[in-house]
Amino acid sequence: SVPEAERTGSSQSSGRSFFAFKLHQFISGAGHAYATLEAPGRRSVIMPPTTYPGEARMAKSPNKLTASEAVLRMAQKRLSARDLVEACLDRIEHREGQVHAWEALDPEGARKRADVLDKRAKPVGPLHGIPLAVKDIISTRVMPTTCGSPIYRDHVVGKDAACVSQLVKAGAIVLGKSVTTEFAGGHAGK
Repeated sequence: SVPEAERTGSSQSSGRSFFAFKLHQFISGAGHAYATLEAPGRRSVIMPPTTYPGEARMAKSPNKLTASEAVLRMAQKRLSARDLVEACLDRIEHREGQVHAWEALDPEGARKRADVLDKRAKPVGPLHGIPLAVKDIISTRVMPTTCGSPIYRDHVVGKDAACVSQLVKAGAIVLGKSVTTEFAGGHAGK
């Protein structure tokens, strides 16, 4: 196999390492793309290509891809972060009326972040372009953190929690806040 690209990265805060990784992409002799993800002191994880009978359907519904498949396709420029975000937002719009999983959504912020990531030549980290939700008990800079309680309905902290900052540094896109039980104990707040 021939190495196509290599990406290394790490993040440190207060002297502690939160993640360190190497992402290697290979093209096999048969033309299939493979990726390995290495962490210090751990074995490499090999992510072989996955081919589904409905591959054409998958191309139309990127939100059906696993995170590994989506990251690999974005690294190969076969999928854009913006297309993945749009597919997720479409699915949320279609299902939220029955599921009631979201406390807050930031579609414009997610789209802007996706556009910034799509302009980069190389992935910024192992979660490059992956949309995700943050539980409503975790602080985010621009969205309210209600802790599932009506008394904090409009409470905006103004900064991201450390875990959110680390996810964003790893390339993730925060779509919004997911519903939580009131103060993380009891029944669902929505």
